[in-house]
Amino acid sequence: MKTTIAKKLFLIVIAALSVSSMVGCTRILGISKDEFRGGVYYPTCLVDADRALNDARTAGKAKECPDEFKALQDQVDSAIKVHLGCNTDGACKMARDVVAKAGTLTCQPRPAAEIPAQKPAPAIPAPTANISVAPSSVTKGETAKLTWTSQNATNCTIQPDIGVVQPQGSMDISPSADASYSLACSGEGGTANSATNISVVAPPPPAPKPAPAPEQLCVTLNIEFATAKADIPARYHDELAKIANFMKQYPQVKGVIEGHTDNRGGKAYNQKLSERRAQSVKNYIVKKFGIDGSRLGVKGYGFSKPVADNATEEGRQKNRRIVADFGCVQK
Repeated sequence: MKTTIAKKLFLIVIAALSVSSMVGCTRILGISKDEFRGGVYYPTCLVDADRALNDARTAGKAKECPDEFKALQDQVDSAIKVHLGCNTDGACKMARDVVAKAGTLTCQPRPAAEIPAQKPAPAIPAPTANISVAPSSVTKGETAKLTWTSQNATNCTIQPDIGVVQPQGSMDISPSADASYSLACSGEGGTANSATNISVVAPPPPAPKPAPAPEQLCVTLNIEFATAKADIPARYHDELAKIANFMKQYPQVKGVIEGHTDNRGGKAYNQKLSERRAQSVKNYIVKKFGIDGSRLGVKGYGFSKPVADNATEEGRQKNRRIVADFGCVQK
């Protein structure tokens, strides 16, 4: 009987030692059977560390402080390895450190992520405007040229009285009085303005009409004679009357009566004949019309100043003459 009991106790001890060799240090240390991880029993300190990490994860620390959270997780894994190496005390020390840190887990300040600088939007050029007029002064009724230019503009107007225009252009203007023209242009970059002035002067008064030139009256006398005669042909009496009236109307008039002959006869004869012809005309005017003889001179030239060919009868007729120029007077 005693032998049988002894055998049973021996078998129980052998079984206990076998179980102990199968489950490692955990069974020897007497861990709680209610706690396990991955099918392997752990001491309570490691379970507490796992719970602390889980609570921190639930609180969002895994995302808020990923680096610090991962360091605690790695520390728990290391503690498990230490425990499995049969250093449960060391493992629990590490686990308790994890529990303490997980409850007050804070993140180290991290450098702010560098935000790439945004490229500035390209600047929109401002519009320009310029307007001018040439000439800047005109006489009323004359025209001037208005010229304008702009850049970076889509809409332009000119005032007064012109309105919408193209960004560049020119036109003729004829203002009736002094005027100021303004150019306003707009575009995506804003607005621009320019102005120019023109003065208008009254036209000069019309130049006075020149006084009419005084009318002049010019009188000449030309009488032809018969061959070798000094008598005045009757057909010239009316003309001599006109000469006399002219001299009466203008007392300042004087004249010289010149006598001429053709070339038939000698020189001395013709000289005397030319003087008689001139004297005959003077005597007629003085005696017939009462003209002062001092106003008439006489001179004979014989045949020295022919006006036509003495080789023909027609030419000789023209050379038998007297001529007189009484000048011109203003009427």
